[in-house]
Amino acid sequence: MNTQEILDFIQSRRSMGRLLAPAPNAEQLKQAVSVALTAPDHKQLNPFRFVVLENQALDNLGLALHQATLDKGDTDETALQKAKMLPKRAPMIIACVTDYKNHPKARI
Repeated sequence: MNTQEILDFIQSRRSMGRLLAPAPNAEQLKQAVSVALTAPDHKQLNPFRFVVLENQALDNLGLALHQATLDKGDTDETALQKAKMLPKRAPMIIACVTDYKNHPKARI
């Protein structure tokens, strides 16, 4: 695949409102994370981790989003229910979390 084909592929990507089962299997997940880990990290800080959320973890995330909605002062029942159900739009969420590390040569 040449550069233009890659750019065309990326630009053609569309978000899906709701993803249905099955979630990626273990081999597909391993391959996706392996590809993601090839992102440039010129200072070799490894500032990120991937967390796979499924089943109860999705429910827990929904509860956390529900609480965050309350914490910001939104008491609208529709908004609260939407926040709670948001993670359930997919059978799996792969979250990338970061632990930013300062580097003497980093420009901010």
